[in-house]
Amino acid sequence: MERDSYFDTLKWVLIVLVVYGHMISHCYYVGGTFSLAMYNTIYSFHMPLFVFLSGRYSQMSDRKKYLSGILRLLQPYLLFQLLHMLYQMHQGGDFSVVQLLFWPIYIMWYLMSLILWRTIVYFAGGNFMARYPKAVIALSFVIAMVVGWIKIELPLSIRPTLSFLPFFILGYYSVKIDLKQRVRKVPLWAAVAVVLAVFACFYFLLNRNMRVVFASFVYRTPLDVALRAAYLFVAMVMSVAVMRIVPGGKRMAQWGRRTLFTYLWHPFVMFFILWLPVPKASDLWPVLYSAISVALLTWLSCYEFPNRLLTPITSWLKRK
Repeated sequence: MERDSYFDTLKWVLIVLVVYGHMISHCYYVGGTFSLAMYNTIYSFHMPLFVFLSGRYSQMSDRKKYLSGILRLLQPYLLFQLLHMLYQMHQGGDFSVVQLLFWPIYIMWYLMSLILWRTIVYFAGGNFMARYPKAVIALSFVIAMVVGWIKIELPLSIRPTLSFLPFFILGYYSVKIDLKQRVRKVPLWAAVAVVLAVFACFYFLLNRNMRVVFASFVYRTPLDVALRAAYLFVAMVMSVAVMRIVPGGKRMAQWGRRTLFTYLWHPFVMFFILWLPVPKASDLWPVLYSAISVALLTWLSCYEFPNRLLTPITSWLKRK
């Protein structure tokens, strides 16, 4: 599928929000209610929308394309799993081959989930998914609801894979429609009003850590089931609103083509910043530290060598 500057711009906006959300998660306990409301608002849509875009660019009918894509994901997965494990060992943890291979650490769940999602559409996309799109979409929502009842720990990021499955499936099918044209039909004022309303709700009514916005969400009470259903609905509405608000732009689109680099490296930049004796107890600092992190990593991603390090095997094979 050909790249589209609008969706690349959207990806860059989302990666900025990912970094900001993670920075808040390490600072908001000592910050004000604004940071916590921003945190919940961002988490209400940013990963569902990211997963949606991943589904849109995951037409996996060709065997060679599928295998090369999986290889390109496995390389950074293993590399950054190892880096995260080394960081954990520095903090007093132990090395484990089982964890390295089967238990994604921190943000690494997304790469493993992407491997699983693309495997699903590769094997099922050409027959069952093509024949019964409505049934597949409905089934994905049922699965996303049911996974919350599973209490045991699941390897290979199975829980977030199933929790976000509806958004990937919707993205996969979205190639059949003119998505940009559909989104433009939404009045801009309505999209802005939706985002402000959700933020106001988190600021004035739900200004606490909302477990429901996490892919690891496990039901504890019957109310949690209703909250999960509400989250799926809000995530879809917020995703449409954000898509309507985000403008196009060639500069941001160029940055958006390299979001994987920023996604993988930003935890280490964040850990370094938070390790320094710098102020944290304010709503301002997560914004500032996020801007520094994104600016640094966006600049580094413009160079070929750092990008080659993400996929050393693929880069070596291309040079042969």
